[in-house]
Amino acid sequence: MKISHRLFIGILLGISLGLHLVGIWHPQQAVFDEVHFGKFVSGYLKGEYFFDIHPPLGKLMIAGVARIARIVPTSAFQTIGETYIDYQYIWLRLLPALLGSFLAPLFYLLTLRLSSSLWAARLSGFFVLFENALLVQSKFILIDSFLLVFGFSALYVSLESKIFFEDRKWGVGGVIASGCLAGFAISIKWTAISFWGLMLAMGLIHLLRGVWIRDKKRFMPMLGAYAFLIAFPLAIYMSFFFLHFKLLPKSGPGNAYMNERFGRSQTAEYPLRDFFTNFYDLNREMFSANQRITSTHAYSSRWYTWPLMHRSVYYWNEDINKGDMMEYRRIYFLGNPFVWWFSTATLAWFFLMYGGRILFRVKGLWSKKKTTGDAAGQRGYPRWHDALLASGYLLNLLPFIFIGRVMFLYHYLTALLFAIIIASTRFVVWTRTQQAIACVCVVGTLAAFIIIYPVTYGAPFSTPWPRYIFWLKSWI
Repeated sequence: MKISHRLFIGILLGISLGLHLVGIWHPQQAVFDEVHFGKFVSGYLKGEYFFDIHPPLGKLMIAGVARIARIVPTSAFQTIGETYIDYQYIWLRLLPALLGSFLAPLFYLLTLRLSSSLWAARLSGFFVLFENALLVQSKFILIDSFLLVFGFSALYVSLESKIFFEDRKWGVGGVIASGCLAGFAISIKWTAISFWGLMLAMGLIHLLRGVWIRDKKRFMPMLGAYAFLIAFPLAIYMSFFFLHFKLLPKSGPGNAYMNERFGRSQTAEYPLRDFFTNFYDLNREMFSANQRITSTHAYSSRWYTWPLMHRSVYYWNEDINKGDMMEYRRIYFLGNPFVWWFSTATLAWFFLMYGGRILFRVKGLWSKKKTTGDAAGQRGYPRWHDALLASGYLLNLLPFIFIGRVMFLYHYLTALLFAIIIASTRFVVWTRTQQAIACVCVVGTLAAFIIIYPVTYGAPFSTPWPRYIFWLKSWI
């Protein structure tokens, strides 16, 4: 890695740490879904069984920080806006913030790997660095930053595996690391299966095209690595449930969701012979509980509105009477409008052109006039990493069509990050206007970030919903 790369990564990481850690203590009140983590942490510290609709790793990580910091178990922060009685909550916000800080340098590296363009990589890192919604979701006791870092790290490491890509630098260690990271990701939330699926699809394609056709000697080592990528994430996923059970030996509120057999197993301290049955019962109940969520929410939104950022999500507010004037503080899950809309516009152009290339290729298959491989490449046939990015975006958006439960704008975050890479990698195509477009993007991103930052950090303003921040009525 050249010095310039290291310097830029260091700058991204330094600024990102500053943005995530500054004001991490504010507000000293429960913000949005932080209300759930009091009972989760207390459950682990007290050993009392609880139930949640997501796998346990994210909660285990936060509870681990709580144990290291010697936080006293509490059932506090049951409602949004409830005041924390001490400053222990800062410890619980620290880990999500630290992991969120790694997203910008990670996307610089991932985009560079996919495009081999410094301009594209720098723009991608810059977009992620000043994306307000990502910042909000990483500054509080929430687990989405864990999912994003583990998932995209798994994808990056798999792309750097020499087992599948001869020009890369990591051998067996890269396969092991990518399998571990994929296992961590799906142990945070099930939506991370999209990363695992992309890795398996990519590995299978390179296994068949790159080895069976061209180099059969490498087929068996790659087949072994591929089998490892299938089995190891599953083993990691199951291992965290084993730890989850062992840390919750006492009956608690979560027992109401489980059957009598589970209760008997718990009384017997979860015998190993019962693990697979307990594992199955809990995962089945998690799936059923997800399906049973039928409540509505004033700030919910449908999947097709997310690319346009039509509806924000209210996280926290505080109105303070200061005598002759009022001071208003708000925190909203609201993205950087420039990043959001620029990526969506570029995305539309990308899929239009990509679809055209696919049609051109299909037409070429039926045409009597043949073209050479070089000529076909110059005409713009879809490259494999374009297919990877398009699949990553669609896999993280289209499944929400079939989900009936209440959904929010933050469910779009993974798809948004794929859209950011797609928007940034278009610089490989726009070779003559890279610098001009980059300048426009930098100015637009910074300006939009500064405008939105009061509702990112909960800064005070003098009117309830100033129009210079809430551009659309649907954001209020």
